[in-house]
Amino acid sequence: MNTFPKSLLALFAGIALAGTTSAQIIGIDFDLGGASGQSPAPADLAGPVATTGWNNNVDLNNPPTAYVPYNPYNPSDIGSPLTLVDNAGATTTGTFGFNNFGFSTLNGGSTYSPGYGATGAANGGYTPDQQLYNGAASAAYNGYVQQITLGNIPYAQFNVYILATAIANAPGTFGEGSIQLFSGSASVTAGPTYYFGSTAQYGSIPSSPVQYVQATSTDQQNPTMGADYVLFIGLTGGNGTIYSFDLSGPDNASSSFNSFGGYISAVEIVAVPEPSTIGLLGLSALSLCAFGRRRLCVLRKF
Repeated sequence: MNTFPKSLLALFAGIALAGTTSAQIIGIDFDLGGASGQSPAPADLAGPVATTGWNNNVDLNNPPTAYVPYNPYNPSDIGSPLTLVDNAGATTTGTFGFNNFGFSTLNGGSTYSPGYGATGAANGGYTPDQQLYNGAASAAYNGYVQQITLGNIPYAQFNVYILATAIANAPGTFGEGSIQLFSGSASVTAGPTYYFGSTAQYGSIPSSPVQYVQATSTDQQNPTMGADYVLFIGLTGGNGTIYSFDLSGPDNASSSFNSFGGYISAVEIVAVPEPSTIGLLGLSALSLCAFGRRRLCVLRKF
């Protein structure tokens, strides 16, 4: 036999294609009451891991709440979290909630931003990726915290991309934000904190095409400049699992980035293995097949 079975070639090609067609993803985009153009349309591809079907019903003017793992103002209040839909349009067990711990009221102090100064029809010229940065929650100063919670995510293992940027409030100044992971409900475990900074001023928006620069710094004095997302990998899902992600402003007492703070504008939950990994596995298999076919053909000549 001088060729690989066609059935194997078809299988490996299907694996490569699966990386772009069957990924399990939940996308959550913030807006300000559903004004036109604030979020990607259902069929628009957007995000660090490009997907369709974003949950666009997170209204920052009236956000779903989920006081987990803690609510310092009312520990018995579990809130009213939002049930999430995946990129195939199926309702999942996953939930999303939003809390503010800078003040005792939800929108006191840590204000909500209308997407860097642009709302509604003004967003008509933005790409779907840019629209993900419209409608954001801010933690402008030290002591203000915006917290998002994810519960019961239906994937055995998943990664979380949090679209976040920092904003400066005047020319020649810097903005800095940070996001820390917490897990658990009865017993809370603190995870890593990532820092991101920027000289971009309020009213700006990432240029197109959005570059998706990951914030990797864990050093408050050396944030990742120009970053526009934070990544937390290898989280475990299932019923009863709870994660919270706390956005904080700069610590003015110890940080030179004391101009302004950070913003969160969208969240993407991607099942592991990610589509890019699945696609690479398929392409590697195809390459091995091609190598094997060439080797068999050479052997036939001798």
